[in-house]
Amino acid sequence: MTDMLKIARSYVAKGVSVIPVGRPDAKGSKKLPWISEWKTFQTRKPTDEELAGWFGKNKDWGIAIITGEISNLVVIDVDVSHGGTTKGLPPTLVARTQSGGWHFYYRYLKGVKNAVGVRQGVDIRSDGGYVVAPPSVGSKGVYEWAVVEEPQPFPADVFQIQTERTDWGKVTQGIEAGSRNQTAAQLIGKLVKTFKESEWDTAAWQMILSWNKSNKPPLSDSELRSVFNSITARERRGEYNEDDAPVVLLSEAAKKFATDITTRYKTGFSMIDDSTGGGFQDGDLELVVGQTGEGKTTFAQTLTYNLLENQVHSIWFSFEVILPELWKKFQAMGVEDDVKIYTPERYVSRRLDWLKKKIVEARDVYKCKVVFIDHLGFLVGEYRPEKDNQMRGYSSNLATVYGMICRDLKTIAVQEGIVICLLWHTRRVSDSAQEATLEDVKDSSSISQESDIVINVARERLKKGRKFSTETVEDVFGEHTFIKMLKNRRTGILKRFKCDFLSKKNLIVQNRDVEEEAEEQRKQKESEEEANRQFGAF
Repeated sequence: MTDMLKIARSYVAKGVSVIPVGRPDAKGSKKLPWISEWKTFQTRKPTDEELAGWFGKNKDWGIAIITGEISNLVVIDVDVSHGGTTKGLPPTLVARTQSGGWHFYYRYLKGVKNAVGVRQGVDIRSDGGYVVAPPSVGSKGVYEWAVVEEPQPFPADVFQIQTERTDWGKVTQGIEAGSRNQTAAQLIGKLVKTFKESEWDTAAWQMILSWNKSNKPPLSDSELRSVFNSITARERRGEYNEDDAPVVLLSEAAKKFATDITTRYKTGFSMIDDSTGGGFQDGDLELVVGQTGEGKTTFAQTLTYNLLENQVHSIWFSFEVILPELWKKFQAMGVEDDVKIYTPERYVSRRLDWLKKKIVEARDVYKCKVVFIDHLGFLVGEYRPEKDNQMRGYSSNLATVYGMICRDLKTIAVQEGIVICLLWHTRRVSDSAQEATLEDVKDSSSISQESDIVINVARERLKKGRKFSTETVEDVFGEHTFIKMLKNRRTGILKRFKCDFLSKKNLIVQNRDVEEEAEEQRKQKESEEEANRQFGAF
């Protein structure tokens, strides 16, 4: 059974006021408070003794969050059963309600009041209100968190809500803790409407940095940048516009396309760079495959190392190799502590909405353009229909789920203008087969279909039974690694080349093109045969 007392304490520790709910109303909906004096907690938070008295003794009671100034929260309640839609609502902390609707949690903005029907099926809960919160159980189902992140500033302009007039003179003198984020959002919104888009990241950002220095205390650069990027991204996408994107000439749409397809990121492997027109590009989903222990992670780390040579930063999501082990391998390459390789401090989720949030943060704050995910299989557990209401009706077949994950990753790469490099397995190639093909990508053909480039990594194996040192062993790795491009959507050119594994530096370094080497060997053999024929004539 859920420990509601522990959850209530955690909410209060975050500065939120809560009350116990679950008493049925006239319609049987379990939303009413269990205490008559609940309005008391609009002005003060409950004590620990009160929490224990409520949730310690009544373990089946639900929990509600008091909205408004006391909790620094305003909640948008979207009732989809009555035509409510989330369109235009900027990303923030979001809960899924018992009936399949949504609660969007934003930071409190003074002047925003409780309102019913601000749009069809959309209400606002502020001072004097409350919302049932996860993990409460209602008469129709469970309340649960859908998007876990810090509440963002309330989007007053989305609802054309007139709040108290801002005294910009006081704003320029600095803001105390408690309203810095909201004021920053207002100021940024004002500046992006004043400056040209080309000046947002220069003049507007420098003005925001200068203003922040006068705050008491200043916001961290990363937090300030997060608010800045949220506002400018919404402005670029036009999220406040209820109209659909207009139909225009393809030539016009191409000019306005957000992803830059001209920039290339060199991989450090000339065969890959030459065949792809210069390397990886924004919007790419690259798939690196191979059998377990063949060197996929080492190859991906080598790519990371090579990208750094061209000042391209990366973020890693390493679900298979623990972080200390991953870092130890990078250290073996000779990288220093301040090398621009990033990762979340903790992996709190494997859902794609959480991954996307971290990817955007790394891109905007730390300029990471390439994402490495090791590996695909770890994303499946939280991506099943039985665990996600939004996926109900989809097949629970693994092949279908893998395809959906890769399709969503590709969408993230295009929308956010980054490169995603995904690691995965191939089936064990039979003794009769020489090497892996696209058909050998494990579990689903959709994985390779959704990818732009598919690269197979295979270590050289010594023949079974060959003497190695003083023992006869099987499947011993040789000194070479073979890289084969199984797919290249961009040009169709597929290369296969030989690399050397530098064990002391944990690097894979390109040696030579296998086809060129074979051609040289063929010519040398023909030359030797011709020489033998000439010699035999004497």
